[in-house]
Amino acid sequence: MFAAEDLIRQISAKWGLQGRTVQSPVHADIALTRARAPARGEDQGYQVEVTPKGIAIRARHATGMFYGVQTLLRLIRQENDRPAVRSVIVTDWPDIPIRAVPYNTKHYQAKKDNVFNFIRTLASYKINMLIWEWEDKFAYKSHPEIGAPGAFTMEDMQEFTRFARKYHVEIVPLVQGLGHVSYILKHPQYRALREIPSNNWGFCPLREGTYDLMGDLIKEAAEATPGSRYIHIGCDETYMLGKGITCGCREKYESEGEYALRQVYINQVGEMVKKLKRLPIAWNGGYDPKEKVEPVEGLFVWGGEDPVRDRAALDHGYPLYIYDPNPGIEHLFLPYFYREDEKGPVRPHLEESYAVLTQASGSGIFKGMISTSWNCSGVHNQIWMLRYITAAAYSWNGKAPLLEEFVNTYFQDYYGPRGKDIRELFTILNKASYYYMSTFERKVWHWGEVGKTHLPDLPRDDMEFDPLWNTAYGDLVKRSHDLLPQMERALDICRENLGNGVEN
Repeated sequence: MFAAEDLIRQISAKWGLQGRTVQSPVHADIALTRARAPARGEDQGYQVEVTPKGIAIRARHATGMFYGVQTLLRLIRQENDRPAVRSVIVTDWPDIPIRAVPYNTKHYQAKKDNVFNFIRTLASYKINMLIWEWEDKFAYKSHPEIGAPGAFTMEDMQEFTRFARKYHVEIVPLVQGLGHVSYILKHPQYRALREIPSNNWGFCPLREGTYDLMGDLIKEAAEATPGSRYIHIGCDETYMLGKGITCGCREKYESEGEYALRQVYINQVGEMVKKLKRLPIAWNGGYDPKEKVEPVEGLFVWGGEDPVRDRAALDHGYPLYIYDPNPGIEHLFLPYFYREDEKGPVRPHLEESYAVLTQASGSGIFKGMISTSWNCSGVHNQIWMLRYITAAAYSWNGKAPLLEEFVNTYFQDYYGPRGKDIRELFTILNKASYYYMSTFERKVWHWGEVGKTHLPDLPRDDMEFDPLWNTAYGDLVKRSHDLLPQMERALDICRENLGNGVEN
C-alpha cells in the first residue's frame, strides 16, 4: 500500500526511524486497516487513533488512508529529544471534496525534480488537484512551433500525472483560448485566428480555424494527463472579446451581449472536452438564469457571488467551485498580514480568505475550491504556499482552527522546529513590498508600463551636479533610509535560518 510506503519514507527522512510493512495489523506498531473505518467523507474520510498500545489509521479507501498518514505525521512532535505523539482520536473528512491550486509555469521552465517535490508537498496538505497552465512549456506534437525550447514532452507530462496520482493529486491541464494566447497567436501562421488583427491576446470565437486548432491542443492535453477527469478551458481576462469588426464579433456582442458571444467558444470547446470523456472547467461563463444561452452541460464554474444564481446553477446540474479571494497584483510579496489601498490599510488577505472559505465550507453547496496564483509580478512559487495551504485547510474544515492558531502552526510545520522569526520576516517583506510599489510614479497592471522615475545625475568633478532628483524624490529618499534597518533585520533572519538548515 502506497500510504504505508510514504509513512515509512517520511518518518525515516524526518526522524531517522526505520520501518517495514507486514500483512497482519496485529503485529504492527502502526496499523493501517479498513476495519471499523468511518463512513463519512466517502473516499477521503479516515480515523487516526493513538493509544499507549499503538496507532491505528482506519479508512475505507486508499485516499483516506493516505490522508490519515499525513495527519499522523503532523501529530508527531519532538519531546525529550525523541519523536512522540500523544493519545488522541481524530475522525476526519473534507467539507469540500476538490481542493485545487494552480501551477503557472508560462514565464519559466520548471525543473522536473521541482515538479515532483511540489506535488508531494501539496499532497501532504490534502490538496488533491493541480491545475497546470503550461502555455508554451508543453511540447505539442501536432503544433511543435508552439512549444518553447526545453518544454516538457508528452512523456514528461504523463510521468508527472502518474506520479501525482500515487499521491492522490489530479493534474488538470489549463488550455487557454479567448485570452492569454499570445504564445500561440504571435506565430504568423495563426494570425488569421485573432479577433483583433493587431492584437495577439485572444482567439476569435467565430472562426472555424479556432476550433480546428483548439481541438488538436485539447486532444494532446488529454493524452498528456491520462486518467484525469477534467480539462480547464480558461476564458478569463477576455479583454478583446467583442471588439472584432471584420469577423462579426462586435455585431454579435452588440446584438446578443458578451455572455452569448463567450458561450459560442465555451460550448464548442466544452463539447470537445466531453467527447474526450472529460469534464470542462472554466473561469467564466457559468449558468445565468437571466441569459438565453445555457452553458455546455456539466460545466464546472465559479460560484459564491450571487446566491440566487448559485441555486439556479445547481438546480440545472452545474457544479460550483468557490474561488479563494484574489490577493491582488502585488510586487515581490503577498499581502498576508498587511494590506493597503489608495486610502490606507485594509483587511489583510489571510483574514479575507478565512472569512470567505469558512462560510463556503459550511454552506454544503460547493464541489470544489480553487486558490489561484500567478508569477507575473516576480513572486516566487514558495511565497504562495501559505495561501495554498490556508485555502486547503479551511476547505477541508471550515469550523476550526481559528486563523491565528492555524498560521502559527503553519510556520512551525512548514519550516520545521528550527525555524525562527519567519512570521516576522513575512511581515517585514509584506510591508516593504508596498513601499517598493509606492516608488513608481505610475501604478498599472503587469502587462502595461510599470512606471518610471528620473535617474539621478551622478556627481562628477568636472561638471555641475543637478540636485533635481534628490529634491523631487526627497521623501522617498528619507523613507528608503528609514527602511534600511528593517531590511537588515530581514537579512539577519534569513541568514540565521539558512545557517540552521531550516526547511523550505
